[in-house]
Amino acid sequence: MAHSSNKTILFTRPDYDLVTNYLFYWTTKLLKEATDRGHGILDLESKKAIPKELNGRLKKMKPELCVINGHGSETTIYGYDNEPLVDASNLHFLKGTIMYARSCSTGAQLGQDCVDAGVLAYIGYSEKFWLCYDIEKTHHPLEDKIANYVMMPSNQVVVSLLKGKSAAEATKRSIEYSKKMMKELMSSDAPEGASDMLACVFTNMKHQVCLGKQDASI
Repeated sequence: MAHSSNKTILFTRPDYDLVTNYLFYWTTKLLKEATDRGHGILDLESKKAIPKELNGRLKKMKPELCVINGHGSETTIYGYDNEPLVDASNLHFLKGTIMYARSCSTGAQLGQDCVDAGVLAYIGYSEKFWLCYDIEKTHHPLEDKIANYVMMPSNQVVVSLLKGKSAAEATKRSIEYSKKMMKELMSSDAPEGASDMLACVFTNMKHQVCLGKQDASI
């Protein structure tokens, strides 16, 4: 099936602590990918990652893909300053979209709640999403080669979706990318601290879930 290029992609990326700051910067690669492919961008960055902004955009623009970054629990994704951003109160606004949640534990319950509310497909993590990082690079997250090992596989979900791949295929490609990173971390020239990094990559891969319509695509 041919895919028209003018889709609307919504991103949330709060940046109020170390972890969200990493997600904020690594998502810029996805913003560029989406822009290069001719998609429309809704970028709820920093203090814009709040319910009022999100709900308004969802109602008015009805994005085909929502990429939600932030801390999470089994029932909630948090926006700026840990304010609940996605929970039972606003799932109906997400109907008809594909959703990728780069947050902890939301795949355990919230993901299924989203699908029940009409989200086409939900990709996320059923337990904690682990970030490994270089303490020397925290002010320059995109230069952090340690963070690269977990951020590249997770970015691959969105890159694949932006290419028109199905939710199941995007998940599969992300897992394949995780395995590639794990192979590098098990090689003879692996960086210092590779075993800890390997554990992060493996854990994220193991708990990555794809719920809803497996063949859904933008």
